[in-house]
Amino acid sequence: MSIQNALKTSVAVGALLAFTAPITTAEAGGIKNQNGKLNLTVGGQIVRALLYADDGEHSQTFHTDGISTGTRIRFIPTGQLTDTIKVGALLEFDVANSNDPSGIDLGPNGDTVGTGGSAVGERIADIAFSHKSMGKLSIGRGNTASNGASEVSMSGTGAIVGGPANVGGALMLYNNTTKAYSALTVGAQGSTFDGNSRASRVRYDLPKFAGFSTAVSWADDGAWDFGARYSAKYGDVKAKFGAHYMDESGATGISTHGISGGLEHVSGLNVNMVYAGAIYADGADGNLNGGNDNSDGRDANTWKFGLGYKAKLTALGQTNFAVEIWEAEDSTNVSYDLDTWQLMAVQNLDSIGSTLGLSYHHYEFSDGTTTDYNDIDVVYFMTQLKF
Repeated sequence: MSIQNALKTSVAVGALLAFTAPITTAEAGGIKNQNGKLNLTVGGQIVRALLYADDGEHSQTFHTDGISTGTRIRFIPTGQLTDTIKVGALLEFDVANSNDPSGIDLGPNGDTVGTGGSAVGERIADIAFSHKSMGKLSIGRGNTASNGASEVSMSGTGAIVGGPANVGGALMLYNNTTKAYSALTVGAQGSTFDGNSRASRVRYDLPKFAGFSTAVSWADDGAWDFGARYSAKYGDVKAKFGAHYMDESGATGISTHGISGGLEHVSGLNVNMVYAGAIYADGADGNLNGGNDNSDGRDANTWKFGLGYKAKLTALGQTNFAVEIWEAEDSTNVSYDLDTWQLMAVQNLDSIGSTLGLSYHHYEFSDGTTTDYNDIDVVYFMTQLKF
C-alpha cells in the first residue's frame, strides 16, 4: 500500500471512530448528558414555505422559512433535584435560513428576494425549578408571563399564522395617489398588542387551580407582566381563554392589555375572539403626531373574530379550517386602520407528527384621508417537519 493510500485510510478510520465514539453513551428512549446525571431530549423542526405576494403594483413568489414558527433546534435537560422539586431547562436556537420572510417586500422594483440568515441565534436559554405544590420558578431568556395570552384560539391554525399582517408583514403599502411606495409596512399597522414575547426575565408560575393557570415575570429592562389562562369542558363544549397585562413604561414607554379565547363543540365547530390594546407613556418614540402619550387621540387596539371547523377527512390526521376577520386601529398613528381577512387550512400529519398549512390573506389599509393605498394579497404554503 502506498504512503498516500495509507494516510487516506488512517484519516478515514480516525474520522469514523471520532464520529461513532459519542454514540456509546446513547440509550433507547433518550440521550444522556455528559455527566449522566440528567436526561436529555434533543428536538426541533425544519420549516419551509412558498409565499406569493401581490401588492397591486408588483407580484412575486418567494421561497422562505416559517413565519409564526421557524426552523430551530432545541435541547431539553431534566432531572429530579429532591422528592418535591424537579429541574428542567430549555436551550433553543433559531437556525439561519436562506430567505427570512420578515425581510420580504416588493418595492420599489418588485425584485426583492428578502434577507438571508447568516448565523444561528439564541432563542431561549432558560432554567426552571418546579415544586409539586408551590409552582415553578424560571430564570433566563424565555417566554414571559404575558406571551401568547392574548392569542389563545381553538382553531388549530396557530402554526401557520398568529395575528393580523403576520404573513407578509414587511410588504410596503403602495400609495396609488402618488404612484409610489410609502414607508408604511403591513406588519407595523397590524400589531396584536400581545405581551412581552421572550426576554431575559425571572418568571413565577403559580400552581394550577380549577382550570386556571397564572404567572408573573420581571424582565431585565424594567418591564413586568402578568398572564392568566383558563381551560375547561362543559358537556360537549371545550373552552380556553387567556388574558394579560404588560407594562414596559420603563423600557419602551408602552403598556398592553388583552383578552382572547375560544369555544369548540364536539362536532368540530369552533369560534374564537381577540381584543387587545395599548396605552403609551410620555416621551417620543418616533411615532407621528408628537410622540406616544396618546395626546393625539389615538385609541390603539386590535380585535379578531374567527370561525373554524375541525374534521377527520383523511387518514393523515385532523384537518383544521378557519376564517378570521381582524381590524387594527391606530397602531402607529391616529386614523391608521388595517383590515385583514384570512382563510386557513392546516393538515396534521399524525404518523410523523408534522404539519402542512395553506392560507390566503387580504389586507386593506386606510390613513383616514382620501389617499388611496393598494390592497395586498398573500398566499402562503408551509411545511413543518418536526423531529
